[in-house]
Amino acid sequence: MLITKLDVTKLEKAINSFEFTYELAWKAMKDYLEYMGINGILEVNGHLEKLLKLS
Repeated sequence: MLITKLDVTKLEKAINSFEFTYELAWKAMKDYLEYMGINGILEVNGHLEKLLKLS
């Protein structure tokens, strides 16, 4: 299947939207956990499932 430049542009926009939303959600969860007294979580890698259970 031939992928056109328009398809690539749409895909790039979708990926950028996902990355923005993911980062925003991570920062909001981190701020909430710090507010609740849970500190020391510096990155989401390996912690996302645990964070979702806590929130």
